[in-house]
Amino acid sequence: MEEIIQKIKDIIELSDELELLLRRILRPDVLRKKQKLLKKGQICTRLYFIEQGLLRLYVKSGDRERSSWFMLEGDLVTSVTSFFGRAPSLETIEALEDCVLWSISWQELQDLYISFPGFRKVGQYYTEKYYCQDDRLKIMLLTKSPAAFYDYLRENFPKVVDRVPKKYLASSMGITTQTLGAIIRKRRKGQEPEG
Repeated sequence: MEEIIQKIKDIIELSDELELLLRRILRPDVLRKKQKLLKKGQICTRLYFIEQGLLRLYVKSGDRERSSWFMLEGDLVTSVTSFFGRAPSLETIEALEDCVLWSISWQELQDLYISFPGFRKVGQYYTEKYYCQDDRLKIMLLTKSPAAFYDYLRENFPKVVDRVPKKYLASSMGITTQTLGAIIRKRRKGQEPEG
């Protein structure tokens, strides 16, 4: 819990009253590797802060899974359209490692915004951070070759590249595990991969 409290303090001046309330309402959640935090079709009722572990968000079409992104220590994770839109989730959130999370419900978050208007700055900070990150990832994925996109991920998200199983990383890039393997091998040899 201390890490999320500190991250909030880095964004706003945290009053004693608000800090005590956060310490009271933040709920600890433990997730085991391969356990689902949220399944497609469920309404996501909580916003989670990752203290420890790695999760992936993915969609499934037929037998095929496509990872949309990965979240690790220090990140917030939720199904955005489900949590904020109060609608069934189109994606699944799964633990890739054992996880320790701290969560807050949608209603608790709304109550905090009303009771402590300055707390909205925390929401704004994370909304802008993840919106910009998602936008950059989408543009890079659409405009760069798989090798150039891998280089972008390696430079900007090294922990993701190092910890995420290659089959999931490849699925997020829209390529096969074999293609990703070839890119990685050529990078290790110092060669420029094709395309």
